[in-house]
Amino acid sequence: MKFLGVRLTRLDVRNLVDRMSDAILSGRKLTVTYYGFHTANCLRANPESRAAFDSFSIVAPDGIAVIYASPLFGVGLSMSNRMAGDYSVPEFLRVATVNRWRVFLLGGAPDVIGAASDRVGEMFPELALAGTHDGYFRIEESQGVIEKINATGADVLVVGMGQPKQEEWIARHAKEIAAPVIWAVGGYFDHLARRADCYPPMITRLRLNWAYRLLTEPRRLWKRYLFGFPLYLAQLVAYAAGMGKRRT
Repeated sequence: MKFLGVRLTRLDVRNLVDRMSDAILSGRKLTVTYYGFHTANCLRANPESRAAFDSFSIVAPDGIAVIYASPLFGVGLSMSNRMAGDYSVPEFLRVATVNRWRVFLLGGAPDVIGAASDRVGEMFPELALAGTHDGYFRIEESQGVIEKINATGADVLVVGMGQPKQEEWIARHAKEIAAPVIWAVGGYFDHLARRADCYPPMITRLRLNWAYRLLTEPRRLWKRYLFGFPLYLAQLVAYAAGMGKRRT
């Protein structure tokens, strides 16, 4: 489906894990990222970022703001189609642990990636963690970082450098990275570092994950929700108005 001009892949967590598993087993390159209302704002007037997203194998819907707006674009997505790191990463890491696939974590501040890798080790003590590297490196240092990743023999590179920086970096370097699967997970490492690897059950039932994140990360997210969400709604209104004109 096309959502504000971006091709989204409709799937659930099981489908996503299966497709990544198939890519590892076949050695076929697969790049994965997510699309939420913040993504829509990032891409609104940024051709380079939009081109980066267009290069990805899978752009999965993330967040109820996209799920609820999907009928406007001709496809009714359900909550089972909502992909996010807190749901999909643990599920994949379970499979990776069983298969002894090597996972490399890239992104976040040095203290964040250290805490996130520690948390992953606690959650999956048998996981083959190939290595880690923070996301605070200069563009000209990218080649050295890639050489470090490739030297580990990683099967999966998990990148958490925020949107759209991570997608642009992956699009630029995907062919140089030996890992079959390259997976952009946004701020998931920060989520792990705070040891908040899942939402309280009641929050999930009420579909208030966004509010929970805002309350737990106000300094990072208040601008995104206070200013970003109205901008996203304005894009939907403009799309709907344009669609109405085309029908008349």
